[in-house]
Amino acid sequence: METETGTIIDPLDENLNNVDTSYPRIPFALYDMVIKDANVGPSKKEGRQRLEFGVATTEETTSVTGDLLAAGLTIRHRVGITPHGDDGDGKEYTVEQIKKSLASITQAAGVSCTARELIQNPTILNGKIVRVKIGIEKETTEFAEKNVVKAFITIP
Repeated sequence: METETGTIIDPLDENLNNVDTSYPRIPFALYDMVIKDANVGPSKKEGRQRLEFGVATTEETTSVTGDLLAAGLTIRHRVGITPHGDDGDGKEYTVEQIKKSLASITQAAGVSCTARELIQNPTILNGKIVRVKIGIEKETTEFAEKNVVKAFITIP
């Protein structure tokens, strides 16, 4: 990098306290995105599993701060696939809720399969273009503000 006076500045000499470490975020809207890296693995709760994958932008997008972001910005999405009773939070997670969550993804992706087939072979989602409603989850004590998948949209 060069200053107005022609002095060359090493970018690694910038004070790290001035470096923005936030996640790039895109505005709340509908986006056509590609599914990638679909897999089934353990969730944070012992003995439970989840379907996890990324949805990546397919074209340049402008961030909420006005920066131009190249295609490929990826947002992770997770769906629990292990039914369970109340964990003390007043909520239970049923087979019907799991099927509904998985169906919203497969229908948006144009994939015809059973929940069992998807769980056994999640890679059938990879490369599928889906319309996704993206939102922004506010910062918490654990995580910085970030984009989240709010819904998968089926286009008739």
